[in-house]
Formats: sequence, structure tokens, C-alpha cells
Amino acid sequence: MSGGAGAGVLAAIDFSLHSAAAAERACELAGVSNASVRLVHALDPPGERADGAFGLREHPQRKLEALRRQCANRGANASAVCEPREPVELILDHAVRHAAGLIVMGRHGYRGPGRIFLGSVAERTIRSAPVPVMTAFDAGPETRSKIRHILFATDFSETSERALEWTLRWAPRLEADVEVLHAVPPAKTAAAEAGLAPPREDPDGRRGALRNRGVDRPQSILARMSRADVPASADLVHGPASIEIAKRAAEIRADLVVMGGGGRSGPGGPGFGSVAARVLRQVRTSVLLVPG
Repeated sequence: MSGGAGAGVLAAIDFSLHSAAAAERACELAGVSNASVRLVHALDPPGERADGAFGLREHPQRKLEALRRQCANRGANASAVCEPREPVELILDHAVRHAAGLIVMGRHGYRGPGRIFLGSVAERTIRSAPVPVMTAFDAGPETRSKIRHILFATDFSETSERALEWTLRWAPRLEADVEVLHAVPPAKTAAAEAGLAPPREDPDGRRGALRNRGVDRPQSILARMSRADVPASADLVHGPASIEIAKRAAEIRADLVVMGGGGRSGPGGPGFGSVAARVLRQVRTSVLLVPG
């Protein structure tokens, strides 16, 4: 979400438990930023019905209006719309037309009888969205608590810098503390995640220099956190990034993982790489991906 208060939050709703969690997250973020919430639902084609956590979609407009009222009862300026359109097209169109600064949607959802759409609607939205996308995850009361603990995962790229800017703006509004995590992957793992051949030699000590940089940069991030009055700590770990992020998120009971990785690109490109895709599959909490 952009830094300016008042930018809209768009929540994509399919009536699964995860999209209900998305509505809750949207209301929470809107509440601390004086923003509006727009709930959107893509109607199924005529004759098709889908099973979800809220039952069969016999009256989607009525269900969406009930969800809108729940948001309003929480103090959010909420609107709702159902349209018979392809879901990703609907989400992106309303995000642009209504100047959304953030898209929130369920990690998993339903499209057709029992079909999970991680890898379809969620991932296609992340690949194409020009704004950050938060995927909400509902695994019980512990994942529905307010955002008070943020895990910021960084690889010190330009996209990670944008994710850091989001964290610096929003952690104070949410009254959240932050842990900064940088994972130094083994050389072969790093090459595989970048789509490159594994390095055979390192005559100039470049990998060692990169590791030294990984030690120094978290300290500069902590200094920026301190200037923003954000309680923060930092850690450097060795191992595959997605695995280490998932482990640390579980260890500290993070309410939200923030990292670079969303945005416009081709499949597998820099806008939505393998690390971000793996994190979405492994982390059992909300994840926010900031576009490059």
C-alpha cells in the first residue's frame, strides 16, 4: 500500500475462510490509515456453483453485503460489488479504477466445485498487480490476531528496498515490531533460485564479499527502523531463503511476512520469483509481496 493515508484497500472475496481473513486484514489496515475498503467478488458463470466455507454461492450479493456491514461495524468506509467477470481481470480493473494502494486476498480459495486456486487467481494477481498484494491465511485464531509482529525478509535488492519502505511506513501505524531476516543461501541453491548454473569457482572472493555485505546491511536497516520509532531486531541465517523465512515466521509467530516479489513480470521472472512462490506455499500466516 502506498504511504499516503486514505489510499483504498481492495479485498478480493470468494467466501472461503481465507478470503474472510482477507476482509479482516483489509479492515484492519484501512482503520489505521483512514482508507476505504472495496470488497469485490467475481460471480460464477450461470449454472456453476462452488463450495466454500460460507456454503453454496446461491446469494453472493447478499453474502457480500453482510461482509460489507461487518466491515462497516468495525469503522471501515466499505463498499461492495459483484460482477460476472474473470476474477483477476475484475480485481485488477477495480484496483486501478478506484486507486487502491493495496490488494488483499485469500491465500487459497475456491473457483468451481472444490478447486483450489493458489497458482491461478492469487498468483496471477500477484504477477500482474502494480501495487502490493497481501495474501491472508486462516489457520485458526492465532492467524486472525492483529498485526503486531512483522517479519521483514530481505535480499537487499531494489524490490526489497521498496518492501522496506512499506514496512517503515506501516509498522508504526500498526504498532508492530519488526524482525529483519536475511538468509544467505548455499551457492548452488542461490544459483538455482536465480535460474543460473551453479558457480564452480570464486577466484575474486565475490561470494564472500556478498556474505560480508549481508552482515553489514541489516545494521543500517535497524538504524532506519530506530529513526522511525519501530522496535526491531535483525538476524543473518544460512540456508535456502524460503525455508528459513518459513521457519523464522513460525518461531516468532509472525502475523505478517513482508518481502519483495510481487509485480509485473513474466512467469518466473523477477517480479514473482521462485523464493516468493515457495514462501507463499510454506508460510502459515499473511504474506505481503511488494512489486518491483
